[in-house]
Amino acid sequence: MALFGKAKWTNKPMSIGIYEQLEQKAQRVNWKREKRNEHYILLAVADLVMNLKQ
Repeated sequence: MALFGKAKWTNKPMSIGIYEQLEQKAQRVNWKREKRNEHYILLAVADLVMNLKQ
């Protein structure tokens, strides 16, 4: 399994473009490329911090 992620400090929704960029970056990682099962995570840090404060 390979996990690729992107965290941004924003309250704006992330666009599909952020996900597509992450997919492209993942293709540059040569580790077990043919055999790995790729997973992606996108995290808006500002939303997480606001929810923790409540």
